[in-house]
Amino acid sequence: MNDQTPSLELATMSEYQYYEFQAIDRPLTAKEQAEIAKLSSRVQLTPHRAIFVYNYGDFRGDPEQVLTQYFDMMFYIANWGTWQLIFRFPKAMVDPAWFQPYELPDMLSVSTSGKYTVLEIVIHEEEGIRGWVEGEGWLPRLLPLRDDLMRGDVRLLYLVWLRVAPFLRGYNLEEDPIEPPIPPNLNQLSAPLKAFMELVELDPDLVKVAAQSSPRQTPASQPPLET
Repeated sequence: MNDQTPSLELATMSEYQYYEFQAIDRPLTAKEQAEIAKLSSRVQLTPHRAIFVYNYGDFRGDPEQVLTQYFDMMFYIANWGTWQLIFRFPKAMVDPAWFQPYELPDMLSVSTSGKYTVLEIVIHEEEGIRGWVEGEGWLPRLLPLRDDLMRGDVRLLYLVWLRVAPFLRGYNLEEDPIEPPIPPNLNQLSAPLKAFMELVELDPDLVKVAAQSSPRQTPASQPPLET
């Protein structure tokens, strides 16, 4: 019996899933918090954040639906090799055309839901994530990316493209994807963009090569779009 115990513990703890939702534009109401609390008795919940951690089992809700209904940004990581970011924007604040050149089936998609535009990023690593996986602390480092995207700064999306590009040839696409435009200022990455590269294990050398063709541009404030 004793010889089997370590194996049993390893099997139980071999799975790790981490979900973190962030409310940015406004805090959650007491009613909304009560609704979210029904998803799990172990949720870590505040008016601005909800965290769910699973070492076995799975999230009982639909992450995108939960985000669209209550939150503005979501981060997910699983130790078998999946990273996911979902952003919710007021429709009046973004133009989906900014993001569409970077769309990839099942990896980067833009959709609308009610009065919101939703941008979803999913990256899969078939060999799993190397080393110890910890979800806590990443989303606060990535939060400024939402403001960047609302200003039309799509450097994040190009970094996603660079990360998944090596796998696209073997992916089930109807035709070879066209490389999207290289955005300005790829040679001047912010701390949140560098954090994203670290998170998804993006090779900095790939970014350096692409940055050679990236124009330098002074950031400009993006006026709100017409509703």
